[in-house]
Amino acid sequence: MAVIWKIKNTLHTPSYEGKTNVIRSLSWWAHCESTVNGQTGMADKKGKVVLDTSDLSDFTTYEDVTESEALQWLYAALGSEKQKIETELEMQVDFCLNPNQVGGVPWS
Repeated sequence: MAVIWKIKNTLHTPSYEGKTNVIRSLSWWAHCESTVNGQTGMADKKGKVVLDTSDLSDFTTYEDVTESEALQWLYAALGSEKQKIETELEMQVDFCLNPNQVGGVPWS
């Protein structure tokens, strides 16, 4: 089951540290979907990260930023949280496709 990541929006500063249109944060969306025996389960999560702009030595002009590059920035900003998000989405899909699992707490 693969998780698809998309950059939904960027926020950039018109002028920062001598550079123009510096992307400072990314809004993202992650989607996971699977179909088993004609039944589809899906899960989504969205969020926002602030990028580390302390070193702009390999700055890419706003107009030249690709989605692939922005995704790499996102993954770096998320660090180990990326894997946790993917695992959570996969578990949610699995729960949809296997309703024999039951949620709750034993003390209620």
